[in-house]
Amino acid sequence: MPTAPAPTGVRRFLDTLYDGAAALAAEGGTCWSTLAVALLASRAPGYESGVAWAISLGHDADTNAAVAGALLGCRDGLAGIPDRW
Repeated sequence: MPTAPAPTGVRRFLDTLYDGAAALAAEGGTCWSTLAVALLASRAPGYESGVAWAISLGHDADTNAAVAGALLGCRDGLAGIPDRW
C-alpha cells in the first residue's frame, strides 16, 4: 500500500522525536512514551525492522513492540509480517 510523504512540518517533528527515542523509551510505562516509540517505529521500511527497532530501545520493550507491531501491521497488512513470526 503506497503512502503519501509526510508534510515537512510533520517530518521535522518526527525527526526530532526519533533523535530522542531512547530517552522516551527510558521513561517507560507511560502511554505517551509508548505511542511515541510506536509512531517512530512506523517510519521503518518494513514490519520486522520497525518492531526490532522498538525492541532495541529496551525498557518497556514488550509493550512498545506490541503497539509498534499493531501500527506497522495496519500499515503493511498481513503480507508485511514475516512468515516465521
